[in-house]
Amino acid sequence: MMAASHRLGGAAMGMLAAHMLTGPEDITGKAVILSAAVLGSLIPDIDHPRSSISRKHRSIRGAVGLVQIMLRGISGLLPGRQGNYLRTAAGHRGASHSLLMAAACVLLVHMGVLICPAWEGMITLAAWGMGAGVASHLLLDLFAGGVPLWFPFSGKRVALAHIKTGGVTEWIIRILSAGILAILAGAEVIKWR
Repeated sequence: MMAASHRLGGAAMGMLAAHMLTGPEDITGKAVILSAAVLGSLIPDIDHPRSSISRKHRSIRGAVGLVQIMLRGISGLLPGRQGNYLRTAAGHRGASHSLLMAAACVLLVHMGVLICPAWEGMITLAAWGMGAGVASHLLLDLFAGGVPLWFPFSGKRVALAHIKTGGVTEWIIRILSAGILAILAGAEVIKWR
């Protein structure tokens, strides 16, 4: 999937989370969840050097790339099956495309409470938004060839379909995501009246 599809999916999932987790008057909370969800929808692709998030955050991409190189080097020292497992984890749609990554992102954002306890409510909403965004990315990539959802317990990719990146089906998914986003945003506007 392309970054625009992931952003739209993240926004739709974030709006759904905001709809469920905040009251009708909590515009700030909705904005926090939506922003975190859009960011979270791009984070799993940090393992790809040409992804939009990798190009914008080169220092993080450099650190991820260094870890990938080290894991691939170590994988060469291991016997067949273990080496393949480690190589797969270090590649695109590897460990960063798992439920473990989603949980790690939520936990890291929520740890912000330790730094600024006065913002606990907003940080908790941001953590929920981040989780919604990463989950939307994983869900969309289940249709684009699959992800190792259960990593580290299994490196096997789980796939619901194999759609072509940038193809007609991806555009249909974008339109559906935009529709869901518009419906949920409209429902929020109606609540304000």
